[in-house]
Amino acid sequence: MIIHGKEWLVDDALSGRWPLYTRGNVGEVFPDVVTPLNWTLLGGAVEESWRQAWREFGIVAPGDFDTERVIVCIAGGYCYLNMSYIRLLGVRVPGSSVKAVDKQFLGEVDAPPYVERAGDRNLLCSLKLLWQTEKTLRARRPQIVEDIRRASREWVERYPGDDASDEALLDYVFAYPEVHRYLFGRHVLVTFRATVASGAIAALCALKVKDPGLTLDLLSGVEGVESAEPARLLWSLGRKVAGSPRLQRIFDQGIDERTWPLLQSEPAAKEFVSDFAEFLTRYGYRGPNEWELASLPWRMSPEVPLRSIDRLRRSDEASAPGADQQAQSLNRRQATRHARRKLGILDRSKFSKALPAAKVWQAAREGSKSAVIRALDSTRRAVNELACRVAKRHDLADWRGVFMLHQSELRAYVEDPLPLLATITERSRAYKALSDHIPPFLFERDVPPIETWAKRTADENASGQKGDILEGIGGSPGRVTGIARIVMDAANPDVLNPGDILVAPITDPSWTPLFMAAAGVIVDVGAVMSHSVIISRDLGIPCAVSVTDATKIIPDGALIELDGDTGAVTILDVAPQVAATAA
Repeated sequence: MIIHGKEWLVDDALSGRWPLYTRGNVGEVFPDVVTPLNWTLLGGAVEESWRQAWREFGIVAPGDFDTERVIVCIAGGYCYLNMSYIRLLGVRVPGSSVKAVDKQFLGEVDAPPYVERAGDRNLLCSLKLLWQTEKTLRARRPQIVEDIRRASREWVERYPGDDASDEALLDYVFAYPEVHRYLFGRHVLVTFRATVASGAIAALCALKVKDPGLTLDLLSGVEGVESAEPARLLWSLGRKVAGSPRLQRIFDQGIDERTWPLLQSEPAAKEFVSDFAEFLTRYGYRGPNEWELASLPWRMSPEVPLRSIDRLRRSDEASAPGADQQAQSLNRRQATRHARRKLGILDRSKFSKALPAAKVWQAAREGSKSAVIRALDSTRRAVNELACRVAKRHDLADWRGVFMLHQSELRAYVEDPLPLLATITERSRAYKALSDHIPPFLFERDVPPIETWAKRTADENASGQKGDILEGIGGSPGRVTGIARIVMDAANPDVLNPGDILVAPITDPSWTPLFMAAAGVIVDVGAVMSHSVIISRDLGIPCAVSVTDATKIIPDGALIELDGDTGAVTILDVAPQVAATAA
């Protein structure tokens, strides 16, 4: 359904100068069709803050931008990054290459070759980038993360309350874009510093040590990865359920929206209820598709983390987070000694700066992201409160129609929604039609017609056969054999049993608890700084990303071997039922 000449209401004009677009990395930030309210309220802040962060770092040169949205845009309803422009990182960053940048953002996906144009190289940018890189590698306690956390906390504290007037809530919502511009821009800067630091380690391992896979060992088990903490708490809650026959019986009934109220009314669950309520207080702002205002965080859908607890209660103690911490630590020390022995004096000095910096910035990236999501959720709370009030006043069946509005229509909707109901219905149909399709991972110049995209509802049998080997990128070291479980939605993990190998299209922080029940992780798309890589390294389980179409090729229930060092996945048998074994 085409709306006003575009596939989706908020589709952006594409750049003529920078024609290559990708879902790489941004696909785990915005996995679904972006709602009109979200993008019209925050899209401008996202682009502007990204430009400012990269300008500050030294990437941007005068005259780079030819359209309103260049770095990030909506095409066919989905969010895309401009890969043509991102490739300048490989041109302007000293010591980098387009090939290295492609691997970070695209994984092993084939892409049109880079063709250099006038203006791509810029000496002033390269000199500034050289200075910023040195500054990044010397950092040990980045103040920028504390600044982001403070600004996020101040915004949350400004929330006027659920009993505030409509006008006060509207003012709060419309004040947020400026806050988001600051928060998101700082997060982009932290993310890029993390990319530079880890890239320095990867380059030394590949070019000097002659062992690219060593990077995985060096950066595994990084402490302080904030997005992994909710999973650790859910593990503890899973242990409480496993140790209580009464709780076991409740969970055995299945998890749905009635489970949390049932637990709250159960005297024997008093301690669990208190602990889970504390979990929701601390991390209820997180959840699937958490950068989208229209998404339902854990505080609104407690059955989602309860399903994760249900999976985790079935795991044994050997799967506890940190159970192999000693082995990981030993592996890191051995990898560090090996790298130092192979490096010359100058490279060893750079390695000594880059390794701690890579660990610091990797953890900082997750911390800054959590702070932005916390502020975004406070804004979501205001929108939801307004929408529920309107629905109650006018007896509307679905309060969530508010997210189909342009931000300029929000005030009028709060005053009187009736004139906008037909518009909401039309846009909801278009949203559903786009959601039924899988957007292309990569396209050049023009987004392919929607009718050429694969359908999500297509009932296709997995094509993989015994002996097939799928190639991807090694994300977290180790080798494991186990049953493949295809999970397309983190909110419905019921097919995943302890020791299974999780096979997913893409992951975001809402998937993290499932990693703890899994023996390994395989992801269709992703790259070396993807969420799945960072969390798998932290938890010490093998991971492979950019295993193209793994969710389509690997039969659910197949016995597979995952090599997290090389990214190779081997189908050993198509329909066995055996337990996983790790090496």
